[in-house]
Amino acid sequence: MSNQSLNLDKKDGASEQESVHDAPVNTPSIGGNKIEALRSVAKSSPSVRRILWVIGIGVGITSFAYAIQVSTSSNFSVWATSSFESHSSGLSALSVATTLISSICKPFLAKFSDVFGRPSTYFVGTLLYLVGFIVISQSPTLAAYIIGNVLGSLGGSTVDFMNNVIIADLTDLQWRGFYIACLGIPYLITPWFSASIVESLGTTDDWRWGYLMFAIILPVSTLPVIGALVWLHLRAKKLSIRVVPTAERVAGVEDGVEQAVEAPRISLALRVRSSIHELDALGLLLLGFGWTLLLLPFSLESGAKGRWSNPSMIVMIVVGAICLIAFILFEALPAPSSQEQDLYEYVGPPFPPPTYLDTQYSCAVCIIINFVYDLATMLETLYLSSYTDIVSDWSLQGWTYYSNTLNISLCAFGIVAGALQRLTHRYKALQVSGLCLQIVAYGLLISPTGKAATTSTALLVVSQVISGMGGAFSVVGSAVAAQASVPHEDMALVMALLALWASVGASIGSAISSVIWSRWMPVNLRQYVPASVNDTQVAEFYADITLIRAYDFDDPVRQGAIEAYRHTLWVFLVPALVLSFITLGAACFQTNYFLGEQHDAVTGTDPGGEVTGNQQEGKKVDTSAMSMPRKALYYVFGA
Repeated sequence: MSNQSLNLDKKDGASEQESVHDAPVNTPSIGGNKIEALRSVAKSSPSVRRILWVIGIGVGITSFAYAIQVSTSSNFSVWATSSFESHSSGLSALSVATTLISSICKPFLAKFSDVFGRPSTYFVGTLLYLVGFIVISQSPTLAAYIIGNVLGSLGGSTVDFMNNVIIADLTDLQWRGFYIACLGIPYLITPWFSASIVESLGTTDDWRWGYLMFAIILPVSTLPVIGALVWLHLRAKKLSIRVVPTAERVAGVEDGVEQAVEAPRISLALRVRSSIHELDALGLLLLGFGWTLLLLPFSLESGAKGRWSNPSMIVMIVVGAICLIAFILFEALPAPSSQEQDLYEYVGPPFPPPTYLDTQYSCAVCIIINFVYDLATMLETLYLSSYTDIVSDWSLQGWTYYSNTLNISLCAFGIVAGALQRLTHRYKALQVSGLCLQIVAYGLLISPTGKAATTSTALLVVSQVISGMGGAFSVVGSAVAAQASVPHEDMALVMALLALWASVGASIGSAISSVIWSRWMPVNLRQYVPASVNDTQVAEFYADITLIRAYDFDDPVRQGAIEAYRHTLWVFLVPALVLSFITLGAACFQTNYFLGEQHDAVTGTDPGGEVTGNQQEGKKVDTSAMSMPRKALYYVFGA
């Protein structure tokens, strides 16, 4: 891959440049170029080196603030949706809307950060978060609450995504998994005091204050990162750092000095169109509306008049399908003019065409694994907090601790996975082992005595710990594998695609969960609660779980509800267990790049853009002398 040139000129008023520092840059993304260049300059500039540390610390503080919100808001949502008397349908609709919309925007964010820079993206994310959480805290209806959550989730996911992009920008492959996993350290700390926050706010309208405080905490925490990134940009201007635009290509190297081919002459109007083309606004809108309209009816069906015969349900599904078809056709359209075709070749496609995943085998495998993994995980976890709230006699604080067990396990073992990747310089064996553990975790939740879920506190806790361990080994493996398989120029987009399809899988799982819950929970409640409870009360129990929790644990009504919840959750766990075997099968076909000092496994350059040579060569094992069983194990765990 050709290198672009980057010149850092010291301005002193002289007609001739006194000092020129050439730092090779391997990406046509402007945002990526600046980070890569400054990473290279940091080797000889103490001030830039210090500001990179400020960025690292700032990213940690921002991650900590975001972790507090994530650790508490999932509990607030149970009370919020119940306060609107829409607990069952509200939770699923909220999950679909927030996870899908906030993730579909990630390819847009990747391009936005490349075109306009990292600081602008951080600022936009912070602003959306602020507005969203203010709307949530003041929401008079479920619709307003969901809209606020969409805005807040969009902003929060933007900040969180940019944290990961910055870490990936600045680290080599051998440390990538470890440092990405370190962003989860706050989740090991926050649950221990977030439970107290949740308990102090109680189950009344105080949940509004719970959301409002985050409208202050996170925006304040992002200021150091935004300030440091802006300082770097100002420093770049002072040093006359000139990043070659994406429309310029390197023709070759003469006497060790890179020469850039002159970019084609492009009109202002076409440059504006090129920015729109790079951001792919129309395509992403079609994709977002398509999946949202297609999946939301599954969450809203139980509360809609006439249910599936309601015309609005049918219209949403039809329009959603049309949007997805239009998205596919739109992305397949070629550039109509020769000049636009030249521009397309320079800036690259806004959204990878199907052939992209054909050539990027590792990316395709990672997407399949994460898609199915998140689909299965959402089937298990969406109503698990509601389940444990009813079937256990835990205190509110204990219930909150349990609700965070999976996150704690994921983050703790994520760091272990990153450390093992650093020691072994590989990731496949860890990922396959992790997905085996995931199967065990799902199995522990199924009661051996019948078609019901377990109520054992030990099994509930152990299952979440093992699930977190397996998930961490898989997720960190997929992240590193996908990033290693592409050059720096494509890294942010690949990260966005991985997050996008994982969230599409989670949204599909959420939609399926809503259908299962609305189909089985009312029936099972009616079957297992005492006959003295009338149908109106059963409907109220279904809509608001706090009414069930109000009964003593040994009360016949509570015990009947426990049986109803056990038999309903079993319907979620069996499909999740089956799907986990698909992820395991896909992982067996995963690549296993050597994780060395390079930024990726394709270009042979370090994080500063300097050529180090291809470290993948000579790392493959000769299997010709292996026995068939040993060869099979090698291809499953180590090829």
